[in-house]
Amino acid sequence: MLKFHESATCEGIIRHLERRERTNRRDVNVRDKGGHTSPNARVEMTFRLGDHLYAIEHTGIEPFDGFMEHQNRAPALFKPLEVAIASVLSALLTPGVVIEMHMPVDAFTGRKMSEVVCCKLALCIRAQMLLCKV
Repeated sequence: MLKFHESATCEGIIRHLERRERTNRRDVNVRDKGGHTSPNARVEMTFRLGDHLYAIEHTGIEPFDGFMEHQNRAPALFKPLEVAIASVLSALLTPGVVIEMHMPVDAFTGRKMSEVVCCKLALCIRAQMLLCKV
């Protein structure tokens, strides 16, 4: 499930506006949560500051370009890799042993699944070679 932190982002924006306007929010209406949600809801929430009505659209902040794509693809890309490496190194994995693998966040960006599979196989082969040296 994609984590875009819409609620936290909206909260941060509202707090900024409250400080800027020197007033507190009121009449807050979260429009797209719960059973009462209209299929026509186009904003995350509405609220008032003073005499002004504000509407916040579905809002999130990406820490870097492509973050959303990475969040969407990560489980499909990395879980099979994790399982494959753990399988290859199972002889070394006793209770309490932790293996940590570091990869650039964009290692699979723009790659086809066939290329990702090739990377996975190469890592498994390398892990087997390391295991033979132990």
